[in-house]
Amino acid sequence: MTDCAAGTVDSQGIKLNVSGGIFTPKTYIADILDLPLPAGERSTDDVTSVLSKFAEKLASGVIDYGNIELSLLQRTNTDQQVTLERAFIDGDCFDWEIELPDEAKTSYKFCGSITKFAPSREASKKNRVALTIAISGAVDHLENGVSKLTVPAGT
Repeated sequence: MTDCAAGTVDSQGIKLNVSGGIFTPKTYIADILDLPLPAGERSTDDVTSVLSKFAEKLASGVIDYGNIELSLLQRTNTDQQVTLERAFIDGDCFDWEIELPDEAKTSYKFCGSITKFAPSREASKKNRVALTIAISGAVDHLENGVSKLTVPAGT
């Protein structure tokens, strides 16, 4: 792998699939340049007693996986990018799956809406599309098709 920013993986061999709505059947998203993995965050409450000299904190509130921002090569006259732009306009939540090329067949599944679809022209003379997916609910971590987490129903 090449040197990548923290939380970003070299997209060689990593697959991004989307399904549901206008993405029937499951659709492989091609030409991804970089793809960060989902990273959850949770707020904390300060539970430090007045006698303590050090801060004490506990996790509180809900877990938020935020957004995944990725970059694609722009290919003109392709159904994929037209469909992605339609999905952006529709604003629906689709089922996404990131598949890693490892021995354990690690994958991450989540629901998310496309909140940014922005074609751009880079200095390298390559046309790109910046795509942002807002994750809604939980992200499930699977290995060999089996969930490694107990994700509560309805999340």
